[in-house]
Amino acid sequence: MYEDLKYAVSDRLCQLGEAVLPARAAYACPRLLDGLWVTIELLAISSIVGFVISVALAYARYARIPVLAQAAGAFIYIFRGTPLLAQLW
Repeated sequence: MYEDLKYAVSDRLCQLGEAVLPARAAYACPRLLDGLWVTIELLAISSIVGFVISVALAYARYARIPVLAQAAGAFIYIFRGTPLLAQLW
């Protein structure tokens, strides 16, 4: 159902844009909108996962169990101290 809605919206937007867009842009419109949808989906999923992990680590960091607090603190220390590009690689 979600896929049908996604493709219906993409098709309608491309139809509306055909009058305004040049021929090459109108030709590429469905693929560009598919890429936009994938980007939005990845943004939403990664934001939710990142929020859940950060809240769990925050609670673990201030836990009364020393091993759990130290493990969370070490994880945070390592990830805060490395550049983002190194983490992605």
